[in-house]
Amino acid sequence: MKKTILACLLVAGTAFAQQIIGITSFSSDTVGDFPKGWRNWPGFGDKVHEVYRVKEEGGNKFLSADDSKDYSGQIFRGPAWYIKDHPLVTWRWRAQALPPGANESSGATNDSACGVYIMFSQFRQYGIKYVWSSTLPVGTIHAKIPGKMYFIVLDSGKSNVGKWRSHTVNILEDYKKAFGSEPPSDLQSQGIGILTDGNAVHARAACDYDDFARMKVKTPDAAPATK
Repeated sequence: MKKTILACLLVAGTAFAQQIIGITSFSSDTVGDFPKGWRNWPGFGDKVHEVYRVKEEGGNKFLSADDSKDYSGQIFRGPAWYIKDHPLVTWRWRAQALPPGANESSGATNDSACGVYIMFSQFRQYGIKYVWSSTLPVGTIHAKIPGKMYFIVLDSGKSNVGKWRSHTVNILEDYKKAFGSEPPSDLQSQGIGILTDGNAVHARAACDYDDFARMKVKTPDAAPATK
């Protein structure tokens, strides 16, 4: 099934050929365990092991995040890569419980059922966060920390809760939209982060995640990749 999903990302007959490099699909993980290769964000401790566990459905393994204890614990994994080499990142997620009244543009209600970080610097809080918002409209861009951290709303509201939603984002283009400037030529992602939380509004938040990959877009006249 994993091969089928990734193969669907290659669109035959288009003007581009996309090289896909898998980041993680959880297929080698043990059901019920914390996912291999991931670690807690500094300062969050082992409580993340209660929130993030691998599950299986119809023969497919995925990461389930379910926080009903106000933990708000982030997890993170590499590898690092240069954004200019692989500017596209793709994954799918499925919101299971939206924290009621959450609104990421306010510190008092800053919760998201689904959240994926592309971190340019983990310790400087420099990056872009993509969210499934309870209330904000799709396309919303907000500065959580002006000049350093922005979030972009990819899904919103209850209409697609319980359904898998696939996304492919262009980090270079989103950087321009969010930061209002060209990204540095040596911009590097330190990896990806995940946060499912409802601690601000004190409500349950739950989301499933799967099939993370990064992609390189090549023009038709580019030399074929060496196998």
